[in-house]
Amino acid sequence: MSDNNGWPTLAVILAAGQGKRMGSPLPKVLHRVADKPLLGHVLAAVEAACIEERAVVLGAGGEQVAGYLQQAAPNTQLFTQHEQLGTAHALLAARPALAALENGYVLVLFGDSPLITAQTLHRLRRALIDGAAVAVAGFHTQQPGPYGRLLVEHGRLLAIREAKDASPQELDINFCNGGVMGLRADTCLQLLDRIGNRNAQGEYYLTDVVALANDAGLPVTAVEVDEIDVLGVNDPAQLQAAERLYQQRRRRRIKECPVGDYQRLYIGGQWVAPTHRGVFDTLDPSDESVLARVAAATFEDVDRAVEAARSAFDEGDWPRWTGTQRAVVLRRIAEGIRARQDELAAIEVRDNGKPLPEALWDIADTAGCFDFYAGLAEQSDQHSEQDIDLPDARFASSVVKEPVGVVAAIIPWNFPMLMASWKVAPALAAGCTLVLKPSELTPLTALELADIADKAGLPAGVLNVITGMGREAGAPLAKHPYVDKVAFTGSVPTGRTIMQAAANDIKNISLELGGKSPFVIFADSDLDAAVEWILFGIFWNQGQVCSATSRVLVERALYPALLERLIAATEQIQIGQGFEEGVKLGPLVSQGQLDKVLAAIAAGQEEGARLVSGGVRPRELEKGYYLTPAIFADVPEDSSVWREEIFGPVVCLRPFDTEAEAIRQANDSPFGLAAAVMSRDIPRCERVARRFRAGIVWVNCSQPTFVEAPWGGYKQSGIGRELGEWGYNSYLETKQITRYNGEPWGWYLK
Repeated sequence: MSDNNGWPTLAVILAAGQGKRMGSPLPKVLHRVADKPLLGHVLAAVEAACIEERAVVLGAGGEQVAGYLQQAAPNTQLFTQHEQLGTAHALLAARPALAALENGYVLVLFGDSPLITAQTLHRLRRALIDGAAVAVAGFHTQQPGPYGRLLVEHGRLLAIREAKDASPQELDINFCNGGVMGLRADTCLQLLDRIGNRNAQGEYYLTDVVALANDAGLPVTAVEVDEIDVLGVNDPAQLQAAERLYQQRRRRRIKECPVGDYQRLYIGGQWVAPTHRGVFDTLDPSDESVLARVAAATFEDVDRAVEAARSAFDEGDWPRWTGTQRAVVLRRIAEGIRARQDELAAIEVRDNGKPLPEALWDIADTAGCFDFYAGLAEQSDQHSEQDIDLPDARFASSVVKEPVGVVAAIIPWNFPMLMASWKVAPALAAGCTLVLKPSELTPLTALELADIADKAGLPAGVLNVITGMGREAGAPLAKHPYVDKVAFTGSVPTGRTIMQAAANDIKNISLELGGKSPFVIFADSDLDAAVEWILFGIFWNQGQVCSATSRVLVERALYPALLERLIAATEQIQIGQGFEEGVKLGPLVSQGQLDKVLAAIAAGQEEGARLVSGGVRPRELEKGYYLTPAIFADVPEDSSVWREEIFGPVVCLRPFDTEAEAIRQANDSPFGLAAAVMSRDIPRCERVARRFRAGIVWVNCSQPTFVEAPWGGYKQSGIGRELGEWGYNSYLETKQITRYNGEPWGWYLK
């Protein structure tokens, strides 16, 4: 078949033979969609586009594909690539067919791509006829999903990339699932020669072609594909298989992320060694190995960091920038976090122990927190000063909000980077400067945040990060005279100490402390929904959550069935290292935390609480701080496991008979951070929600957290609120400015 210029078009179809990666006995190209295998649809599209010449390159183990082709397309030229070395290698296997083409066009078709339809091939060839040296059909970058994407600017294709970031090899794999490429025959051969030996494995990638063509100044065109032109894109099985492969590859890549160098502090915009050159080890809780050596700050380093923050606040530009100017930097920080999401999640898994899906969620929320407060910073410009109506016309008064000053932000180990963002983002948005002190158990992502902020253009001294022990670094920071505000998240005893230290200077403080949150479940609740939310409310993050709904009150009629279903579901939870697929419960953060939880479980048993499941070290995991999730039933109200925060995967259940009894037991606690209620009777849920003495209440769920809503508790659960506009306002001072415009006052001077 010849095109309008009399030049022939050759379709080179890449049909990898292996199906093992999908756990299937069939290669993916032979999976059926509607009435025929995927490869059959590709051949039909080629025929419908009037392309008579075709070559199929088979990957290793392609006998099944060859057998199919002998029946479906006996005139097709077959070439075999014996090793899986990258798709450009596969195309080189078909070089005899390309050389015979001389002029004309070659369409590189990936045999399992849902984009190969006759309409797509016509549009691709049209782009080549109209002068493109390289044309690529695919989805644009904004469309979600696991496939490769086209990065287009002003109509020119700049690159092929994956929406979720990938290595060149994974780009090529995913582009095979979601792209079609066309080249002039001579360009194809020239560029393949220029690709060369791209890495140590000698692999070649077709995705390199776009970069090379752009470097050579050749016209590169994107042909964006409409969904109506996509074969099987709405087929659930195909999409699920593609997403599953993507997640497997992503998990493997994340696990291989290297650990950086963390032996310096970030002070005054510089990476500096601690004064005494001290370091400490941070451990991987999954196997107890040393993960990294980390800089150990002392009071001298605290002084340097606070002085840098003080100077940046008193003499620098950051507090005097407009909210819109600060928002630009905050959005860059958010972008920097998203660009490194996989790497940062890998650090959290290794440093904290949490399962990878939870870590990925944390990092996404961290970026979202910076975006949210960038928005509030922009909005602040619109109401920077508020006029006040006064009864005396001789006076005019207004109110302005100003940053509180230098903030000491001390964060816990359970959500390391996310908790940093809850303090750093609103403080920066308000115009404050900070010294951030992470927990010595999980210090790494705080240092990574400093690196991201530095690259985002945050002025020197605005954010300083010191790592070290609580006594040597945290304590002197909390009581430093140049600190205007202390924002702390952690235990009640430490919060009490910080509050006492702050009293000496009457410092502004925010404390987000412990909890022992109740979950009241009425008998009309859906059983599976109740069990699911109980599990999520206590076993997420290994139960190391201040708001965990660890006290569950169940109406007596539902109690036996719910307890039985909860035990069965809990015993199915997969425990293991956070990178392992399917793991829902990783190790606790440290040996010390594991010992505390085991001691609490033993105390509960001694006090009469009935341990009905878990609460022991899993036999199959010899290394690591693992614990099977524990369920206590029929727990006495005066038991320590019912009244004291355990901060581990331990849930306690009691039955109740009346709504009033449930509310009384729920509120009978020194804590008041969160509470939850579940019932099909929504008016009852609303009534109970308003009776809870807690700062956060969930109805028919447990633990959902949104940056837009306030976070904080009553009683010993803390002082102040984080998140939302409330978190932003906690980093602002309110100033009244009143002006006199009348006659001489004449009180003393007549």
